[in-house]
Amino acid sequence: MKMIKPLIIVFIAAFFFASCWRENLNDCWKDDVSLIFTAEKFQTAPEGESVAVMSELVDFFDYYLFKVEGSELLPVDSGRVDKEYLGEDSYEIAFNRLPFGQYVIAAVANNNQKLTNVQDTSNLKVNYLEPYNSNRYYVALKSFTVDCYCNFTDFVKLYNTCGKFELRLTGLPDNIGGADVTIDNVYDKCSIDTTYSGNKTLQSYIEVEEQVSEGNDGSTIPKKNINLDLFTFPTISSQASTVTITLYMNTYEGDPVQAAVYQISGVDIQRNQTYRISKDFKGSIVANPHFDISINPDWDGVNDSGDGGVEI
Repeated sequence: MKMIKPLIIVFIAAFFFASCWRENLNDCWKDDVSLIFTAEKFQTAPEGESVAVMSELVDFFDYYLFKVEGSELLPVDSGRVDKEYLGEDSYEIAFNRLPFGQYVIAAVANNNQKLTNVQDTSNLKVNYLEPYNSNRYYVALKSFTVDCYCNFTDFVKLYNTCGKFELRLTGLPDNIGGADVTIDNVYDKCSIDTTYSGNKTLQSYIEVEEQVSEGNDGSTIPKKNINLDLFTFPTISSQASTVTITLYMNTYEGDPVQAAVYQISGVDIQRNQTYRISKDFKGSIVANPHFDISINPDWDGVNDSGDGGVEI
């Protein structure tokens, strides 16, 4: 009885290898691989954390699969997943019969620039484009090894590349029609491992919004506000951004007239964080106003965890 089990194992192994040899050796040493893509949740301030699901964060994403051969990456597969196919929490991509070996999967989400001639990960970069929209850019880079007949499954996280800048100016005087907002010293490019480069100054003109609030006596009080929500790459490391706010007055049949200029220095926009500047003017322009600064304290620190990079 002790000899039966070893003999059975040897017989099964011999049959398996013989079958591979008779059919085609290329069909051996392969496994079906499933990669489950998820999107990093976004941290917001000051109200708290918003756990938006993947279908709310991602409009589409492009993926690129490479096989590692020595010091080179060989393209294996690529494609685009559109929003209509995205579920609430994740999206699974199946790669059937992948040969054993080491692989790298890369992905870029919400990037309207079509990336062409992608031969490796070096040219997978996201450029910050204008005009600004609500879409945030997401990137992923992950290595994995196929070395067993086990229907290999792994998770790939799409990391948010942007921070969020919010400007809230309330109670502006009636003659204010809008504001020009500039933010300097922010990055211009982002690689798929969330490594940033370049230098960019963002500029945007925001018109006032008229809102009505209710007074203590039940009367209606009109208020003029400026609200800006801007997703941007972070402030350049070891530097600081300066936010310049220029308020303009309405004029009749003419160009807007500058009313006041305010500069807020020392601004540090970080990846996956919200940086908010707010001020209630209470109906009048002041020479040196105090602006309130709110920074989200709950950053999850994934950019420093070492999950993003891959060594070849």
